[in-house]
Amino acid sequence: MAKGPKKKAEEPAASPLTIDGVTDAALERFQTKVRERIPRDEVRAIVAKLDLAKMRSTRKVPRLLVRRLKFVGTKVLKDVTSPIDYDQEFQSGVNALVIEDNLVGKSSVLKTIKFALTGSYDEYDQEVRKWITDIWLQFSLDDRRYTVLLGWRKEELRCVLVPEDHTCLMEDVPKAVIRKGFQQSGDEEVQAALGAFFVNEFELAALGWNRAHPTKGKDSIDIPATWPAYFQALRILDDNHTYLLCKPEYANQDRILFSAFLGLHLSEPLNQLSMEAAAIRKRQEATATEAGESAEKRAKLVERREKLRKDLAALDADQAKRLEVIKGGDLTAKHTEAQGKLIEANTEVTEIEEQQQTLNTQMKQHNATARLLREQIDLSRELTGLDVSICPSCARGIDPEALEREKTVHQCRLCVRPVPTVGADDAAQLEAAAKDRERLAAEIKERLPSVARDLAEARKKAAEQRAVVEALRASITDGMTKGFPTPEENERRGKMHEEIGEINHEVTALDRVTGGGTAEDHERKLKIIEKVQLVLKEEAEERNKEIEAKLNELATEVIKALGADQITGIKCYASGLVKLTKNDELVSFSNIKNPGERYRAKLALFLAMMRLGCEAGVGRHPGFLMLDQLGTAELVPEALKASAVALKQIEDKYAEHVQIICFTAKPEFRKATITTKVYGHRAVTSGKKCAF
Repeated sequence: MAKGPKKKAEEPAASPLTIDGVTDAALERFQTKVRERIPRDEVRAIVAKLDLAKMRSTRKVPRLLVRRLKFVGTKVLKDVTSPIDYDQEFQSGVNALVIEDNLVGKSSVLKTIKFALTGSYDEYDQEVRKWITDIWLQFSLDDRRYTVLLGWRKEELRCVLVPEDHTCLMEDVPKAVIRKGFQQSGDEEVQAALGAFFVNEFELAALGWNRAHPTKGKDSIDIPATWPAYFQALRILDDNHTYLLCKPEYANQDRILFSAFLGLHLSEPLNQLSMEAAAIRKRQEATATEAGESAEKRAKLVERREKLRKDLAALDADQAKRLEVIKGGDLTAKHTEAQGKLIEANTEVTEIEEQQQTLNTQMKQHNATARLLREQIDLSRELTGLDVSICPSCARGIDPEALEREKTVHQCRLCVRPVPTVGADDAAQLEAAAKDRERLAAEIKERLPSVARDLAEARKKAAEQRAVVEALRASITDGMTKGFPTPEENERRGKMHEEIGEINHEVTALDRVTGGGTAEDHERKLKIIEKVQLVLKEEAEERNKEIEAKLNELATEVIKALGADQITGIKCYASGLVKLTKNDELVSFSNIKNPGERYRAKLALFLAMMRLGCEAGVGRHPGFLMLDQLGTAELVPEALKASAVALKQIEDKYAEHVQIICFTAKPEFRKATITTKVYGHRAVTSGKKCAF
């Protein structure tokens, strides 16, 4: 625990925390009188849900380098069509796409790169989305080369990710090559596959945030951070945006993303506690007024249910009188009562069937994700992919047992030698993630038998009730037809039984909500979480000192290169909150009012974070950044030239460590890098120079 003399940054990392150690430390932070009222088991239960044993990866994050973008299609403007065949190579260091006209496709090139890396095309203009049919993005992770191929086939998005460089259509990629990567169809499936690939490559922490439930205002839902969300740290939007990473309404996402890319210690358990506390506060907001509102609503529902039951009884009594002359009245009353019970039994069967279907769907999704992760493990095996079916020496066919041995124990079908493996750590990470998904699927699978038993019991009950109804109906002779309920009465009775079933469901839901804990329970749990957070934050701040020191060191170099002399340092907190030191005072990013200074401060922070990613076991940023509409905030030519000079200094000093792709209409930025890294228009449309 973080007690006693503070450790120096160069000392070995602290040992993993223990559940009991954190529990005891959290209890110690309560005053004695309060501590006596806090059950230790309750504190331990909160701590036990946290993954305290998970240590940060010490592997250096692979450097992401976009090497070539190609896309084809047909541009349609004012009924004039022209072919699109965009093909641009990019280099390490600072790259600048400079086209002085506006609205000519520069940002569309940026969005296409983002689309190829994330599978998300939500930022595309609808016209551009329709123009482009196929995309190729060649990139590398350190010295490993990959190609992403994207395209629409029959209005469905398809994606192939494979090793090495490829420029053929995705349909022409050999199956043996695809087996070394993956292929997916459908918007969500493509995003999930690319997300799993990059998040595991960069070993980003599994974080998330809370959001109000879209239909249940008193509830909140947990939103896991996806790869498109993380990608916000790989681009800087145009200079008019006054927020650091995310829009103000999503400001807490800034902390989450910085936690991930700075590789901060204990970010996952701290994030988990924050999400749990936010959910409790949301619940707490409703608790004060909810009890009275729920009681009032429940009373009205019960009153309505009693009235419906009285109406049903009156209807049954009326029908019983009509049968009394025929057969004493009992038979028809029993028949109508049995029909009502049958409707309620069938409703129960339907509800359980829907629950079973939902659980099966969730289990399949977890298993599918596990399979997808294990497909990534195939990338760690150096198989040639050649389908050898005949021995080249003796011309004999390959034994089926040799083929099976190659698949199961990874021994060559010809020489019987074991296949060399690389990336054992990566494979272990993927396997761990796959096992976690399988664990979730297994938990659901364990629940399914119980649901199946409930369903079988409900079906049996419905079948027995159906038999009672049929037996009563058979007992009534044709001569007694006039005693049966009329079609109108049956319809009315059915509607009343359905409404009673709905009321029963709603009353149960209200009872469940109000039974979720009192205001005192919520308050006590919040206090426990606050104390556990305090313990972990103290420990994290101690462990993060090395990261913060290195970040400041790198930021100082970059700030000097950018000419942002008033910014003298960067302070990062365990929660992921980042503040700047300006004139020896800590300030938030939004407090920097000058647009040009704000942009340079943002760029300095991002570049420092990118450089940090080059350090093994420290940062997790892959060293790739896109700058959109560069220069918009600089109001005078001198400031534009100064920004271009600053980028040129970055090119001169850090070209081997980072890649920056700038998209701008300002000609001054042709001086931001060497001439071979400045790119211009590829087409002229209606007198305008266009990117494509």
